[in-house]
Amino acid sequence: MGDESVGYSAFAKTVSSRAEQSFVVLDDTICRYVEAHEREFAELVEIGGVATAEDADAVAAIVGAEPEVVAATLAELAASAAGDRPDEHGRTDFGFGPLRPPYRVVRSIPALFHTQGGVVVDDAGAVVDADGRSVRGLYAAGGVAAGVSGRDGAAGYSSGNGLLTAIGLGRITGRHAAAQTVGQR
Repeated sequence: MGDESVGYSAFAKTVSSRAEQSFVVLDDTICRYVEAHEREFAELVEIGGVATAEDADAVAAIVGAEPEVVAATLAELAASAAGDRPDEHGRTDFGFGPLRPPYRVVRSIPALFHTQGGVVVDDAGAVVDADGRSVRGLYAAGGVAAGVSGRDGAAGYSSGNGLLTAIGLGRITGRHAAAQTVGQR
């Protein structure tokens, strides 16, 4: 378990730190909500990638864990969601309240889809070499350029930062490169 409310980028570190595999356990209410708002998840449900478990024992069988551990974990989560005890991961917002059976279980596989940050660029988007000099004619923007993810990588990332640097720095870089090209004619 962990605090999934930190966002998908920051939570990826928790998921990827698992030696084997991770699972997401939700209930029908949350499953229907996510299906309605996330096309990829709806497709996953449609192809059978989300299992149904009638109780904690069935969840344990799906995830390969001890039934007592799963039952205790679900009970602790329910107590925290109901406000009867503090959550061990610091969560305070449980949105839909305690999970209710039947549960839905989906395997979570961490994957790297893109990088956040890369080469250092100057104010015009020109790549800067190891000596701090701009490399004439070599530009970078978006995920190739050093980004704004924050000190701790994914934990400092906000949705849209990749688009921000792709569009914002891309425009600055394109205009600068075009001006340099016109000046060379």
